[in-house]
Parts: sequence; structure tokens; C-alpha cells
Amino acid sequence: MAKKIRQLAKPDGTVWSLPAGTLHQAEIQLYKALGKDGAGVMGRLAKSGDFCREAAQWLQKVADPSVPWIDCDAYPFVPDGWKVCSHKKNGKILWDPSRVTLYFSKQQKNRQSIEGNYLCEELKSMPVLNACILDYLISHPQLIPKEWQRLNNFFWGTLYYDFQDAVMVRCLSWIDGRWHPNQRWIIADWDDRCPALLLED
Repeated sequence: MAKKIRQLAKPDGTVWSLPAGTLHQAEIQLYKALGKDGAGVMGRLAKSGDFCREAAQWLQKVADPSVPWIDCDAYPFVPDGWKVCSHKKNGKILWDPSRVTLYFSKQQKNRQSIEGNYLCEELKSMPVLNACILDYLISHPQLIPKEWQRLNNFFWGTLYYDFQDAVMVRCLSWIDGRWHPNQRWIIADWDDRCPALLLED
């Protein structure tokens, strides 16, 4: 079962995502630090941009420092000769693979396939992960679940134009005993080895 996630939104639009239990414990510590009138202080300061920024930084430190934060609002890596077609921002994510769902369209199941343009339309309203996650995981392969090795794991949150202006989607693929960045034309057929990675709430 995916862990419940709570988010802290700052005035500048940045979003911090934390497992609900971690954030709850952090809130308890923050209230204790503010004293018996903690609730009132929080209420009065909630509209302060400086306070919200400081609170977000403090909550991050309370979270397990061994678990990485990934900035999915950042501009994605662009392969040589390519350009970004679209980029769906995911906020700053505390990486937890149990939050990630490997999504297959009904037409991808039972050894069938779907054309990528139709799949793209189906995914439009879904919380697809972007390529910032892909590139972070390529640099930290120990964080990638082993069960993903049999699949080509696609990050539909970022679409690219290649040097021929064809729309591409990048993915993680296990090739020759290691993880590699890979890609596929959106007009290709997508089968039961090509899940879209979704971020659970």
C-alpha cells in the first residue's frame, strides 16, 4: 500500500512533499518549540513568506536525511539536438518508490498494445513523473527498485522533440546488467513492458 503523503505549499509556489507520519511528527516538534501558544503563533505567522520558507526548511531537516529530495520543478536535462516539448512539474519530492505506480492502459494488458498518442491523451490528467526523476535515478541507480528491471519505465511528465521534431518520451531500461536512459517515439506502439510511472498521493 502506498504511503499517505502531505504537502507544504510555500508562497512562491514551491511544494514540499513528505510522508504523512513524518510531517505529523515534525509538526509536533514545531508546536513544542513554539510553546503552549504554538497554534496561535502558527496562525499569525502562516501568511508570512519568510516563516513559510523557514518552516519548509526546518521540516526538511526533521525528515530522514538519508532519503533524497528531488527537485522536479527544475528544468529537465535535454539530450543533444533535442528540445523540450512539455514539462509537467512535480514539486520537490522525497523519493520513495512505494509511492510510484507502474501504470498500464487496458489496451497494454494481455500482450496487446496502444499507440503512444492515444496513451498520451489518457495520461493527461494523471500524476505522471517527469524526467528530473529519471536523471536523478540514473545518477543514483541503487535507488531504483529491482522489479523495474524487466520493464522500460517511462516518464511521461516530460516530452521532447528530437532533432527531426518527432515527439519522444524518455525511460529507464535495464540493459547488459546496468541502468541506461532510453527513449521511444510517441507514435510507436506501447505494450505490457512499457509502464508510465505515476506518483501516488
